[in-house]
Amino acid sequence: MLKEIAKDIKSLIDPVIWITEGRFTSNELRLFDDARQLYELQLAKLEFLRFGDDLKKFVRRTAYFEEILGKKSWHYFISEVKGKGQIGHTNQYMTHWFYPYKGKFHGQMIKALINFVEAKEGDLILDPYLGSGTTLIESSLLGIDGYGVEINPALAIVSQIKLDSLKINYEEISTEIDFSKVYKVFEYFSSLKIPKNSIKPTIEDCLTAKELLEILWERFFPSSFLHDLPFEWRNFLLLIYLHALSDYTYLSGTKKGKSLQQFFFDNFKEYMKTIEGCWNIMNRLGIELGDYEILIGSALDVKLRERALRE
Repeated sequence: MLKEIAKDIKSLIDPVIWITEGRFTSNELRLFDDARQLYELQLAKLEFLRFGDDLKKFVRRTAYFEEILGKKSWHYFISEVKGKGQIGHTNQYMTHWFYPYKGKFHGQMIKALINFVEAKEGDLILDPYLGSGTTLIESSLLGIDGYGVEINPALAIVSQIKLDSLKINYEEISTEIDFSKVYKVFEYFSSLKIPKNSIKPTIEDCLTAKELLEILWERFFPSSFLHDLPFEWRNFLLLIYLHALSDYTYLSGTKKGKSLQQFFFDNFKEYMKTIEGCWNIMNRLGIELGDYEILIGSALDVKLRERALRE
């Protein structure tokens, strides 16, 4: 009788028993310490129901478990590539933290939802309201292709750059961009004179985010040493400047205020630290990124490719 009572009490205080429907305990499958909210436990249960019969795959896919039968999950290593302001393993890891945007989902939650729908390589994830790219970053890290639609051109290019930055070879960029060039980069962007409202893409143009970035470099950014750099590198440096400009504007007049140049240099160091972490962990785990495309437009007018939806 006492043994049965003890078993019932343990099931009430061990969420893993509930999540796995009695198959495992917290001694065998360990949740992240910060996975305490009810919705997080429910998502952990949903993703386990999809992949619990293949624990080897679950190690690669899980969002909420830190350890599976003594083996660290891939999300543990991915979320160790920490970004500015990161708390725990929910968000701001990898390139999620690039450029401030308040209206985004937690990457960890999105990964669990992708797991719940059992998306796999060969499928296509659609996010009709892409925002700053959280869904496509998570699908790409899982090796799944993604298609995003975003009506705000600025957010669309931010998403494109965050995704492209996952591909940057840290060893190459850190060798090419030394401190003297960082100063020149800042001088270049801070001296740009682009007439107000001269860049006004509309949803009728049906541009992709990549196409808009190409137009910016071809028509609005004067030829410089930056044009000799790889496309992804140029945009990476552009985003650092835009992030610094946002910090400078938002924090001006406060105790955290700095010069625009100092914000740029500080953000450059933090961005490069993230790129190094991304490069190292993707090589260590052998992650092959899924492809992606971002359309600037309305979700109401999306023309999906074949196989885009499944019943």
